[in-house]
Amino acid sequence: MTGAAQQAPLLELRDLNKTFVTGWLRNRKTVRAVAGVDLTLRGGQAIALVGESGSGKSTVARLIARLVRPTSGQILLNGSDVLAAEPRHASRGYRHDVQMIFQDPFSSLNPVHTIGYHLTRSVQIHGTAGGRPVADTVAGLLEDVGLGSVAAITDRYPHELSGGQRQRVAIARTLAARPSVLVADEPTSMLDTSVRVGILNLLDDLRRERDFGLLLITHDLASARYATSHTLVMYAGQILESGPSAAIIASPRHPYTQLLVRSIPRRGTVHPVPAPGERRQAAAPEAGPGCPFAARCPSRMPVCDTVMPGPTRTEPGHWVRCHLFGPGGGPQPHQPAAQNDSRREEAL
Repeated sequence: MTGAAQQAPLLELRDLNKTFVTGWLRNRKTVRAVAGVDLTLRGGQAIALVGESGSGKSTVARLIARLVRPTSGQILLNGSDVLAAEPRHASRGYRHDVQMIFQDPFSSLNPVHTIGYHLTRSVQIHGTAGGRPVADTVAGLLEDVGLGSVAAITDRYPHELSGGQRQRVAIARTLAARPSVLVADEPTSMLDTSVRVGILNLLDDLRRERDFGLLLITHDLASARYATSHTLVMYAGQILESGPSAAIIASPRHPYTQLLVRSIPRRGTVHPVPAPGERRQAAAPEAGPGCPFAARCPSRMPVCDTVMPGPTRTEPGHWVRCHLFGPGGGPQPHQPAAQNDSRREEAL
């Protein structure tokens, strides 16, 4: 057991739910974006929350950052229920402990202020200069994120930087608060492929140096495997599989996870392009009492439409919510990938 696994939980989500109401009067609809999510993050640990667009993973990030209020459930920080202590708005102390890196580094920075202003303001608000001149603290933050060698960067504006540089500035701004939890919501999806690994390596180095917990939100299982030790797979607001990142890639259990693994680009593999609207329809299944993935599942059984399976442990630290492994259906081995290739490709 690793040191991170032996520590007390730093951040916990318990049965977290979020329902949005859309439309007016007769056209009002409820959308359950997050349904009964449980998550544990320990100090110094890096975990990933993976899923397609619309799966609810970014809503989980915003719930943790207290940018939206949950419908029900608990958020515990260092064992304290922050929703009970701060029912309406997050305190400055919570903002000090929990910081978030947004997907688009340009929209997360105010275009009318310089880089120096963004970082100076954050240091002043959270009082993290520690008796040093604020300018020295800002210079240290830029050095920590690899921008110390950029001449006069504090006098530049966000539009004068590259996408990778802007994201590094956004990371430096979160570090100014000295957080214990860092939530990174798709931090590399808006960047060129050539700089994505650099940002992931930077986050990993900072996590090890500063010992904060990192929650990486991503749609890319390969990034989760590269940057984190544990992965949770989310679909339609629910966690369907959870386990070590290496095991999720090497031995995915849930049919949805298997589809995500098969969608990872590989040399010499050609993936069919979905027809217009096909992916959108597939990513928004109708809510029902059974498994939310049943309509797309290549291993669908009648029970999948009526009963949501509970978690079943397949290996130590690895569990799945699927009738193929639950009391009603197994545990059973999945069919060989070659037998289901065409159906799985159609689902994606």
